[in-house]
This record gives sequence, C-alpha cells and structure tokens, in this order.
Amino acid sequence: MAQHPQPHHGARGGTEYRGVLERMNRFQEPEVRQAIADLQLPMGSYGLDVGCGVGLYTLWLAEALGPQGRVLGFEPQAEHVAVAQRQVGDSPAAGRLEFRPGDGTALPLADQSCDWVWCSDVLHHIPDPVLALQEFMRVLRPGGGVIITPLLCFGRGEATSSC
Repeated sequence: MAQHPQPHHGARGGTEYRGVLERMNRFQEPEVRQAIADLQLPMGSYGLDVGCGVGLYTLWLAEALGPQGRVLGFEPQAEHVAVAQRQVGDSPAAGRLEFRPGDGTALPLADQSCDWVWCSDVLHHIPDPVLALQEFMRVLRPGGGVIITPLLCFGRGEATSSC
C-alpha cells in the first residue's frame, strides 16, 4: 500500500512536503473536483478543511461554494499553513479562504459555527480520531455534514482504497 507523505520540518522539508503533496493533489484533481461537485455543498456556506495540506482541496471546495462561500483550512504545523497560503494566494477565491495552524482534536471555533467539515486522507494521521470526530460534531451547525474520505488513490478515472 502506498504511504501518505509524512510532514517534514525546516525549509528544505517544507519545500519537499509542498512538492510531494502538490503533485499528489494535482494528479487527483479531476476526481476530487468531481467528488466535491457530487456533494452539492450549499452555495454560500461556511466549511472547514481539517488537515488542509497545501490548500488545494480548500481552494477547490471554496470554488464549488460560489462567490459567497468560505472555507477555513486547519493544518497542524505553522510552516505548512504558510505553504497553503502561498499556494492559493493568486486565486480569485483567495479572499474567501483562511488558513490556521491547528488540528482536528481542538478546533478553536464556537459550537455550531460551520455548515460542514471536510477531512480528506487525514483522519488516520490524527492521534485520537474519536476526539477529532467529537470536535467535528461540536462545531457543526444542526443539519450540517461531516465528509471524511479515507486514504484513497484517485487518478485515471477511478477511486480505490488500495493503492
């Protein structure tokens, strides 16, 4: 089974992290964008991307929400947050995106403050996934949804759980 890229520290590691994750996200882009479209997230909604990586999924989510939609991406390491900010900085949707350091087990948000939570290819990296799921539910507004994708390999027109 393919290994998910592990976070690296330092300037060289940050560049390496960005490169690996960006290539993987770009390879998966057609399928991920289609999966996002299939979700039919409410236009103008506010959602979270927990474990946002380089910010591409965060960007694609915001684009799917229309001009009033907003997405907040959380990534555990501050240097990775900076990578995500740079990655989407020139996008027309950049003003509707925010990136913060943090993880899924302690979201610094009020109860019932978001419409949905997206967590793609990340839950298996969170040391206490049950606590993370409790946090997702805490910040979710009534009627909202939690979208979790397991470690999937997208590309070539199909998604599979074995890579």
